[in-house]
Amino acid sequence: MAGIEKPILGANPNMETPESVEALGFEIHYISCPSSTRGENPNEDSFLILESDDSLVLAVADGLGGHEDGAVASRHALQRLAAELKKAENIDAESLMNAIEKSNRRLSNQESNLSTTLVLAHIKQKSLRFYTIGDSLGALYSEDRKPLYRTLEHSVGGFGRYAGLDVENRDDNHYLVNALGDEQYFVQISPELELKTQDWVMLATDGFSQNLGKTVPESSGPNWTDLHSVDDLRFTAQSNQTTDGHPDDITVIFARMKS
Repeated sequence: MAGIEKPILGANPNMETPESVEALGFEIHYISCPSSTRGENPNEDSFLILESDDSLVLAVADGLGGHEDGAVASRHALQRLAAELKKAENIDAESLMNAIEKSNRRLSNQESNLSTTLVLAHIKQKSLRFYTIGDSLGALYSEDRKPLYRTLEHSVGGFGRYAGLDVENRDDNHYLVNALGDEQYFVQISPELELKTQDWVMLATDGFSQNLGKTVPESSGPNWTDLHSVDDLRFTAQSNQTTDGHPDDITVIFARMKS
């Protein structure tokens, strides 16, 4: 399993199988592929894995607007994010917010009004903090895959569930209320979360998290302990799309703290 010499930027990839890398004491599994219903249209998701001397940054983005515009939005957002973080003397809350703002300006300055979701995990000295825009999901699980923390999805369904409302059968369940590239976007920052050895961090676009949830209860984390397990989850999420699921591209990153 190779380490990271430069950031891994998956720009609208079409990965057939999951891959792994080690960075900053973490074992990382990841995959990104277009929806099985998309045909020849590109994957609108992108992902980023970036390591510095003392920080690990993981991010996924799900571009909005349909087909090419969505693909461009997620790709441009993470390209700018990576470029700004590489220039930063220290990766901390200030440099991360600056990089997110620069990404937002890049999208909002485009004539086509590009926008994307973004969920980012910043890991430093056995602590974790999520930065969320939109409905892509960040979660922390224990060694035995019990949920410890889950980000709030910025959609009608996400806020409805948070308020204790029954929103699962609403037609507007997936409508976003926040996206990078919007003039009034906002960043939700999680509390600082303690990481313990063998804990798992997950980042996923809604094509993975919402379709997987149809067969795996939220109260018990899915099995992702090796590449074969991750590929099984990808297959399950894609299969659910063709029945009563939510057709969308699939991107997920799992990172396990080894020591």
